[in-house]
Amino acid sequence: MGYALFTARKMSLTTRLNLCNAQIMSNSERANALTMDIFTIQNKTAMEKANKTLAAQTKYTETLSGLDVEDKEYNKKQSEAEAELNKAMTEIARESAMDDLQIQGLNMQQTMLDQQRKMLETQLNAYNNELEQVGKAEEDAIKKATPSYK
Repeated sequence: MGYALFTARKMSLTTRLNLCNAQIMSNSERANALTMDIFTIQNKTAMEKANKTLAAQTKYTETLSGLDVEDKEYNKKQSEAEAELNKAMTEIARESAMDDLQIQGLNMQQTMLDQQRKMLETQLNAYNNELEQVGKAEEDAIKKATPSYK
């Protein structure tokens, strides 16, 4: 009858294994969602940066092409156009830096999820090892409890 205790322990361990597997699955789903969020932000940032840079450079080029080299205020207008281009490029860099900070926060969350997943996998391995040992002990207990006729 001692083997019944092993059976109860196996059931308890199986429940823990199932719970641990569910937590690992949930963790993986959250990590995948974070990866998709990071990917989306990176793509959005790259597209916006490219579009805004192109627009700023186009505006600068159009401004310079509309200037007459013979004009007395050519240098002043050229400097103003360059200052406007620099201002636009600085704003683009600032917006990009803000998106990078957001991505960094998501990467930190992903790192925490990875650490949690490793901890859960360690628990899962421990439960599997214990379940294996309990199974062997149960078999031994059943063999010992079974009468043998000689």
